Amino acid sequence: METEANGTCAVCGRGPGTVVDSGIAPTAYSICAACRARDAESLAVVCFWVFLQGGPEAAAKNNPDITAADGITSYSDGRYIGWAEICGLYPEYRSGFEKNRPDPA
Repeated sequence: METEANGTCAVCGRGPGTVVDSGIAPTAYSICAACRARDAESLAVVCFWVFLQGGPEAAAKNNPDITAADGITSYSDGRYIGWAEICGLYPEYRSGFEKNRPDPA
């Protein structure tokens, strides 16, 4: 799916983008041309995907081509980052996901 949009890029937050489907999760968001050219994904989406996989180790074991050093790109603190740096930021996101997880019935 691709839809024209004027929303801010969900990856870098710098410019307007086009709404496209994520390459790793069943969601869509606005992404600018620069991030799209790098196949970058939203850091929040990547970290939620890692959370659903059972953490970085499980994600790497189950998805070696995505989690390889050059397999996934996101953006943080003014620059593009890869798998190792995503894993370093993951704990900050994990705590929020755990806190907002519904209680099992």
